[in-house]
Amino acid sequence: MAGFVTAFRIKMMKGFTAHVVRKPDSRSAHIPMATTAINVTYVDNELYIIAIPSTGMAGSEIFHYVSGYTDPMNVTIVPQHVLSSGSYTLSFVGINWGGPAGFKVSLTTNGVATPLSAPASSAVGVVWTANVAITV
Repeated sequence: MAGFVTAFRIKMMKGFTAHVVRKPDSRSAHIPMATTAINVTYVDNELYIIAIPSTGMAGSEIFHYVSGYTDPMNVTIVPQHVLSSGSYTLSFVGINWGGPAGFKVSLTTNGVATPLSAPASSAVGVVWTANVAITV
């Protein structure tokens, strides 16, 4: 089966048995696709993006933006430019100061943009959080 290690036994001469392990080649192994862009197109009022490495080391703030009044914006963050290679959890924290909040973010992986949706809210304070695993 592709992507799995296959083990089998071979009966050898004089009663010896050898165990052979066949590892998948690079064509069949599962290789996580790297996230190549974090796109932020709307922030009302404040958004933090923190990258937390799978190693458990301290996270890095890779984005903090303050805006409002439906001001236009378009920011693209290339994770490979600001993070070392590896696995991360991106933590998104959206804050509202009052009135309707809004956040539009998408992650591009393997050429496909996947939107993250934030629910509508008029509450004050932290109104949206999300955690997404990525590979750099």
